[in-house]
Parts: sequence; C-alpha cells; structure tokens
Amino acid sequence: MVGTYSNHTRRYVQDSALLNGHWYVEPSSGELYIVPTIGRAEGPAGDKLDQLNRLYGPQALTEVSTEVIANLTGLRLVPWFERKFHPTNGYYVA
Repeated sequence: MVGTYSNHTRRYVQDSALLNGHWYVEPSSGELYIVPTIGRAEGPAGDKLDQLNRLYGPQALTEVSTEVIANLTGLRLVPWFERKFHPTNGYYVA
C-alpha cells in the first residue's frame, strides 16, 4: 500500500488515518489490510477486503473488537511495533 507523494519534500507522506487504523495481515500470503480511522478498508481487492468493509460498516474503530474481526476473517492483527512506513518508497508494511 503506497502513501501520498509530496513534490515539495520529494518524499512520501504518511497518512495518520492509515497509520492509526486497524492493521491486519493474511498469514499465508502476507497481504496487508488497513482499516483507516476515516474511510473504507484498503488492501488487495477481493473477498477479505469486502468482508472487512462489511464487518466494520459505519462503526467507529473504538466500537469494533479487533479480536472478533481477526477470528471472523482469519486475518492476524498487526501490533503497533510491527507497523512501518517508508517515506522513500511510500509503502506501509508490517
């Protein structure tokens, strides 16, 4: 997943809505899914992304149990210390 590029700084800029959202990883493929604090889930298109968007719906992140979501989707919740953003290539990685 790529962040927004700033022509002024010539670097990618991290998005706090993505960084502070709920992060999940597909254990078998390593695909990253992020449910931002504002907006719909981001990640590879397909069933998992659709499922995350359905489960979260219009609820605030504070109202959602990440453990329940992880159990329902088969995804692994990414802890804070595994979250990274690389300003040179713009990728969010876990």
